[in-house]
Amino acid sequence: LPVFLSGLIEDISQNTTVRFRLLGSAVTSILLIIFNGSFVSNIDMPIIQDFFSNIYFSSAFTIIGYIAIINAFNFIDGVNGLSSGLGLVSIGTLSYYAFSYGNFDLSYFSLVFLLALGPFWIVNITTGKMFLGDSGSYLVGIFIGWLGVELVFRENTFSPWYVFFIILYPAIELIFSVIRRLINQQSPFKPDDMHLHSLFYFFLAKKLGNINKLIINSVTGIIIIIFGSLPSLYMILFHNKVST
Repeated sequence: LPVFLSGLIEDISQNTTVRFRLLGSAVTSILLIIFNGSFVSNIDMPIIQDFFSNIYFSSAFTIIGYIAIINAFNFIDGVNGLSSGLGLVSIGTLSYYAFSYGNFDLSYFSLVFLLALGPFWIVNITTGKMFLGDSGSYLVGIFIGWLGVELVFRENTFSPWYVFFIILYPAIELIFSVIRRLINQQSPFKPDDMHLHSLFYFFLAKKLGNINKLIINSVTGIIIIIFGSLPSLYMILFHNKVST
């Protein structure tokens, strides 16, 4: 609720501060750890693994991870169907792994989320008349983060790097955007039109100038969803090899 409401207030007022929205993300992340008792305690990196034996360090790392995923899916919410589409793919992939590991509660809960998000994606990609907004993209991001943390916490053989790989495109978009804005001496959270989806949209609009802008917008989203889904597809196709 805190992260959803902070996004909803921004959607309605268009006048909240970055600090306010980050606070909503942080509070939700802390509450998830308190109520579920789940956090990332294994990073599969022997050099720094000892730090994760400290519950405070592990909890802080998990909170930062939650906030990063929330903002990653918000950053890619710029063209029709992109954030929600990759959200469907990511949740579907994590649901598959939850089911394969016997975590049927996570798998079925994911299915409910997918059934809610799927119709939205159809309307968004075909008409462009309904948007996730900050509240929606935050909700998609925190749900994916929660699923990933739960699986990593419950299953020793499920590496946090699997989660990173599944959300590779949003994660890279976040990392590159923050680095680019810091280099340009801008706020890391200040919106701009230099994201990959924005640049690809401008490219298609220039090449297909006579085509309806809605079609170009949706085609941009679909093409990037396809490429952004490749890591998840790889994970599913080579499940046994990835697990070993």
